[in-house]
Amino acid sequence: MDGPAQKPAPPRSLQQRLVNEEYAAAYLTSNAHWHRSHAATGNFLGGGMLYYAFAYAIRARISVCLGSGGGFVPRLLRQAQRDLRLSRSHTFLVDANLQEAGWGCPNWLSKDSLFRKEFPDVTILLNTTDAAFEKFFVPRGILIDYLHIDADHSYEACLADFDHYSSIMAKSFVISIHDTEMPTVARVVEDLRKRDGLELIDLPDLGRGVAFVRPRLPAGAEKLYWPR
Repeated sequence: MDGPAQKPAPPRSLQQRLVNEEYAAAYLTSNAHWHRSHAATGNFLGGGMLYYAFAYAIRARISVCLGSGGGFVPRLLRQAQRDLRLSRSHTFLVDANLQEAGWGCPNWLSKDSLFRKEFPDVTILLNTTDAAFEKFFVPRGILIDYLHIDADHSYEACLADFDHYSSIMAKSFVISIHDTEMPTVARVVEDLRKRDGLELIDLPDLGRGVAFVRPRLPAGAEKLYWPR
């Protein structure tokens, strides 16, 4: 006669999971307005996993987020640097705080906000993207590894952000563009598809849409992302 049926192994503990869902809910999506536009909610990071994964995979020492009223994306970019223990790494958040532009005010302006308290190592630049480019990044010779574009969503401004900041990207870079479901941003994406030297993938059905852009490497080029 067969013995008693073996009980199934218990589920792996939270400590053994790749994603700490408790931390995600408490510090990454909490009080991060508009995180749902990135298909994230509660302990589910949605598109935030893609921002984190790209920044982590390329070991982005310099990450820049243009616009983020809730601070969701810069949290993920900085978290990747923290987890990699990257020395001399920085995440910059540029936001002009222009409520009159129709996009609302950032909810992290207070130093008592969860974002400011838990991510004090994110450098905040309260300025327009143009001014930050001309007066901060260019004079300091900063080369950006990962750039997230989510500021002024007009066609002209979004394309200008790409053109300006793509001129100061590192050799191996990733640029993400949010809200590609919007006609103005979708038009920018289609224009970039026609440019030589770029590879682009658009995920318009992920939240409010996000596209990822990287340089196209010639055949036989040296691998940029190789374990060290």
